[in-house]
Amino acid sequence: MKTFLEYIKEDYSVNGFDGAGLSSSTIPYDIEDPIIQAKVNAILGHTAVSEFLNPQAAIAQMESKLSLLGLHKKNSVEGHGEVQQEVISGSGELDLEFSLMGETIGKSVDTPFDELDHEEKVVTLKVKYEQLETGSFKVYGSLV
Repeated sequence: MKTFLEYIKEDYSVNGFDGAGLSSSTIPYDIEDPIIQAKVNAILGHTAVSEFLNPQAAIAQMESKLSLLGLHKKNSVEGHGEVQQEVISGSGELDLEFSLMGETIGKSVDTPFDELDHEEKVVTLKVKYEQLETGSFKVYGSLV
């Protein structure tokens, strides 16, 4: 059995950094990091394993996975409107914009006293869909 002094002297630091917190590892919601983006794309790629009768269901599944990271859908790009209102048939592509943690509003050092700064991180989800001979759809999605 260990003594109290032995418990105190145990070293659980990672690579010599004791108590470094998030600075010593990757931050899971840092979408701009290529390592994190590859992991998120792998999770989104899991949707392509299944076949869907309704491709909107696959897109909604991807949206729910991205919402776990704080990415919420904005209006879509290229005038497609809301995906739920789209009639998807055959094959094609969609580009959907997602906002990371919403819009940040506040002041900075250079902001005039009667104005506010607006900052928003936007990520694009490229969705490719194709209709199979059976009538079902394969849907692929990746962050750009």
